[in-house]
Amino acid sequence: MRCACRPGTWALIAFAMITSTSCSDVTGSVAASPPPGLPPTEPAPPAPAPAFPPLSRPGVVYLGNDAIYDALVSFHQSKVASRYVLYDDSTFALQFSTLRFGFFEYTGRFTRADSRIAFDWVGSSSAGPWGAIGTMRGDSLSVAYSLDMQMADFIDGVYVRVPEP
Repeated sequence: MRCACRPGTWALIAFAMITSTSCSDVTGSVAASPPPGLPPTEPAPPAPAPAFPPLSRPGVVYLGNDAIYDALVSFHQSKVASRYVLYDDSTFALQFSTLRFGFFEYTGRFTRADSRIAFDWVGSSSAGPWGAIGTMRGDSLSVAYSLDMQMADFIDGVYVRVPEP
């Protein structure tokens, strides 16, 4: 007797039978449990950033908390240390130290009026000149960056004055 099925129907029927029999019903059966594993391990803490070099000339150091740049730890392969150095000649440096890139800095000039500091950067981006404003409160320097700088991964933060040795 010959089946009046369309061509390819037998392949679909065979596929349906194979897949329906390959799924098993575990009702009433004991499912195998995975072997006991080791307890989850915490990822290793990020490596510390290398130490900053000594100042090359007289200035005041404001050190940033390592947590300011925590979002960039995996890229830099360590904590990201940052500090502002306000030199006596009205120049400044925003300095960074990371395991991946070592020590690097961005420089410029600053002007101070009471508790406000305006940073005039040597650097810029294709979007325009960089800008940042600092506010002094006691031993703290709070820095807020322009949108152009934020888009270049500069993160607003508070820097604390380091006592002179």
